[in-house]
Amino acid sequence: MPRAPSSSDGITATDPRRPRRGPAAIPISCDLHGGSNSDFAGLTRPDGLVIGSQRVADHRPPRWPEETAAQQAHLDFAVDDLDEAEGLLGPGAVKPEHQTGGDRWRVPLDPAGHPFCLTRG
Repeated sequence: MPRAPSSSDGITATDPRRPRRGPAAIPISCDLHGGSNSDFAGLTRPDGLVIGSQRVADHRPPRWPEETAAQQAHLDFAVDDLDEAEGLLGPGAVKPEHQTGGDRWRVPLDPAGHPFCLTRG
């Protein structure tokens, strides 16, 4: 299963509630943050990690691996087994055909188009 230190990260999106359903795209066990609404949605893990997504009206999803639109955030999740973690990706997550990490990492995209890495831990 993925491991991450306690911290907080934010992700921009047109609809902040959609990435919260997609990091169902991020294979971690989280609860909906109590302050979530139509402008902010957050996921809170029992150890305190918070991943938030905030509304940005003119949001342009990043284009990876091209650099025509910059990444607004990049999260890495250390996992024991890349194939198992990839199998846990939720609805809306996609794995681009272009992958450069070989057996060391994989880069899926969440439903809003943000890349994140599953890295061999």
